[in-house]
Amino acid sequence: MADYVTGDAALDALLRDMAGKVADKAIMSGIRAGLSHVTKAIRGEIPQPSVRKAIGNKLKKYRSGTVVAKVGAGVGPRTRKELGPRGKRPGVGISGRNVHWYILGTKQRTQKKTGRRTGQMPANGAVRRGWAKSESTCMAAIQSKTSAVLTKEMAKLAKG
Repeated sequence: MADYVTGDAALDALLRDMAGKVADKAIMSGIRAGLSHVTKAIRGEIPQPSVRKAIGNKLKKYRSGTVVAKVGAGVGPRTRKELGPRGKRPGVGISGRNVHWYILGTKQRTQKKTGRRTGQMPANGAVRRGWAKSESTCMAAIQSKTSAVLTKEMAKLAKG
């Protein structure tokens, strides 16, 4: 990573001065801490437990050095649910595979064979509300975790 933007000028300067791997380790830890704050805030905006489970986060660093951080609906590990016989229950509810219906909403829908109306879902802005509530705590978590990891790594380098 060449550029560091944590919102703290002194921390950014220190990251640039540190060795590459140490700085990368610190910034990745900071981003991970920030993502967990955002994930918790988004989950807090959703009253249904099954939908809450579908909210996750992912942090990935590619060989090119690009870092991609994602948080929201349908991000993270997918879990499969055992489906019983179809005749015994009408549907499976909201899960990671169709959580976008809950977040984005659906238009008026009908069954193809019978033409029976199955209704619509209004959009739920839980992701936007969760991000808005956690934006400042996310940045604070990134700064504090990055500083803590840098301090720890500098102490290790001073001993060795």
